[in-house]
Amino acid sequence: MNTDVAIVEDPDVMRGVPVFKGTRVPIANVLASLKAGFNLEQLQEAYSFLTQEHVDAALTYVPRQIAESRRPRAARPIRVLLSREIIPLLSRRK
Repeated sequence: MNTDVAIVEDPDVMRGVPVFKGTRVPIANVLASLKAGFNLEQLQEAYSFLTQEHVDAALTYVPRQIAESRRPRAARPIRVLLSREIIPLLSRRK
């Protein structure tokens, strides 16, 4: 399962806390339960939608986010596209 599909960070859902897509279940809840010794069957009693793929996605999501945050800023993808009108304004500020 692709973690980009299974896990979302939406500011309108749980204030952007990573949750499983289509739910309000934070992945941290599942990870903490696993660390406490719960198995998949026990977790499914509380979260009936949960599959092994969800668990795997949660387990790979956190290390990937940590690696992303450690990359140098220059290596991170640029998320803002500057319009042609703004670029001249920025160059004048120098």
